Amino acid sequence: MATDTDPTTSLDPWPTLDDGRWPILRTCDADMQGHGGFQWPTSGHVEAPDWDPDPDHECGGGLHGLLWGCGNASLLAAAHGTRWLIVAVDPADVANPAQPGKVRYRRGEVLLVTTDRAEAIAWLYDHGGRRLPVSWGTSTSGDWGTSTSGDWGTSTSGYRGTSTSGNGGTSTSGSGGTSTSGSGGTSTSGSGAPPPPATGAPRPPATGAPPPPATGAPPPPATGAPPPPATGAPPPPATGAPRPPATGAPPPLAPGAPPPPATGGTSTSGYGGIVVCRWWDATAARYRLTVGYPGEDGIEAGVAYRANEAGELVRVDGVQP
Repeated sequence: MATDTDPTTSLDPWPTLDDGRWPILRTCDADMQGHGGFQWPTSGHVEAPDWDPDPDHECGGGLHGLLWGCGNASLLAAAHGTRWLIVAVDPADVANPAQPGKVRYRRGEVLLVTTDRAEAIAWLYDHGGRRLPVSWGTSTSGDWGTSTSGDWGTSTSGYRGTSTSGNGGTSTSGSGGTSTSGSGGTSTSGSGAPPPPATGAPRPPATGAPPPPATGAPPPPATGAPPPPATGAPPPPATGAPRPPATGAPPPLAPGAPPPPATGGTSTSGYGGIVVCRWWDATAARYRLTVGYPGEDGIEAGVAYRANEAGELVRVDGVQP
């Protein structure tokens, strides 16, 4: 378990394990050797022979890894037989805790060695890292929720949620949501339009039956059934007590109040990534996807886009390309 520090608002200080130490994710080859041939133990104490406390020292001068598995995942090995390590480190032994890519530390204790990357990521999640942008992590939240994962991670949130992943990651949010991914990532957000009609074409009416309703009109009520609610009225509650609103959601609308205006989702991707926005084609009465590639057709990396009513990607900030 971790301390009560909320990393969604601040990563300074980072959360700690129950004993006050930080977990660091790193890799070694099949012989438990790191960069330069340093021999790592399979458990217990480990210490750098060339320790340098200078925070500006980048290579060498200590042991290296990703604090809580967060940072530049491309610095870790991914070859067959790679060993994934969790090392517990005293914060006082970390030279550069604010470094976004990797941290450098003097010594630590090897807590886990595995050939299964998923096992190492699960260990971080189980010990307090579930709300952190852990590389290769998977984060899912419901409506109005926030999902965050690191490089090559997967983040998914529901209606008007916020999904963020790092380089090579995949971020998906529902209608009105916000999706952001880093370089090489894919961001997909939904539209704010109402859902389409049920899948499939309507069956032709039986001989003598009244003509089908116009496109977009509600079906006529069954014989003896009460008339449908007026346009804009809330649907009748399901049998039983209503479910409470999701945590963080706004209070329910007052009876008879019109629904809030629809708001399209936004998608942002980095270099080499993909921007995907879903939008409602009223003419065809179906959802469509518009795809953009940063660096092509005026689409820029790191810029938020949404799809307009014509399905064109437009910048959320209103700046014309």
